[in-house]
Amino acid sequence: DRSRQKVGFYGDVRTRELLIIERDPWLIEVFRLDDEQLRSVGVAYVDGEAVATAAVPLTWRLESGAERPAIVVSADDGREWRL
Repeated sequence: DRSRQKVGFYGDVRTRELLIIERDPWLIEVFRLDDEQLRSVGVAYVDGEAVATAAVPLTWRLESGAERPAIVVSADDGREWRL
């Protein structure tokens, strides 16, 4: 996976926000466009704090699971999805 190598490209084309989910180690990282560059604004680790996206008002966190961590996505209205 070359997601991190493409962050500069996404900044160049003015992507407002980028979400990267890593699997080794598990983490979720949010990047936001700032001064024409995508900059990291938060990282969620397994059983740690959630990170929020602004373009789509959701929070993202990782929760321990038997086989792999669950990706838990929450909306402001209380809805929640486990992926």
